[in-house]
Amino acid sequence: SSSSSSSSRNYLERFLAADMILTSPLTRAIQTCLLSMEGHPTAVKKGVTFCKDLREIKSLGGFDAKGKCYGEAILKRTEEKLKKKIREAYEANKGCWDADGNTDEDAVEDKIKAEMEMVERVCKTPVDYNDANTMWWVFKDTKSDVFKRLEDFLSYIRYLPGTTFICVGHSMFLKALFKNCLCPKWASLNVRIAENLKTEKISNGGCIAFDIQFRGDARRWDITNVELLFGTVFQPRHGHGGGGEGKD
Repeated sequence: SSSSSSSSRNYLERFLAADMILTSPLTRAIQTCLLSMEGHPTAVKKGVTFCKDLREIKSLGGFDAKGKCYGEAILKRTEEKLKKKIREAYEANKGCWDADGNTDEDAVEDKIKAEMEMVERVCKTPVDYNDANTMWWVFKDTKSDVFKRLEDFLSYIRYLPGTTFICVGHSMFLKALFKNCLCPKWASLNVRIAENLKTEKISNGGCIAFDIQFRGDARRWDITNVELLFGTVFQPRHGHGGGGEGKD
């Protein structure tokens, strides 16, 4: 509809003019953030800021969502892991590097070199380590821990300078956010998407836009006007993988 198109354009304009870019300090989220935000006006001018409250929800024994380091070591690890993944991907696809079946080793090495240079470039993005300068992860998140973290995150957002923020996080955290903070009135008018937001995972690298309405001085808020952007969809269920998106 025209109103939907207008809303999408408004969100796109706000996306490009975001006041800050925040990311979970977990490696996978940082990789997504740096690669997808390359060239974004805010990343170029202000860099990105780590926010420990955006980390994935940690279950007991869930090693995927455990941090490994803090401070400058985080970015170093991120770069090392990206380069390792690139090399592994090419090694795993030997013999089928392009559609023409061309496996010229010099051409492949050129591609690897170009991707390695791209990794080095994005990892030079200015970073504010913020609250990830000391140990920022936990060994297990209880239900009350999660709710307290959501409160802390939304309070942090509320008092940051600016009105629009890009936040790079994880699927279980997002589902908890919508489950606890989605405006009941909006949810009653948008039943299907509201239920999906609370229970389903979105496509990797997906983007969800929404408004947060803060009420009074108390820690009260409502998430409204939720919209999936840039072709983002809910992924069909194929069993539960235990929060692998938060892997560090």
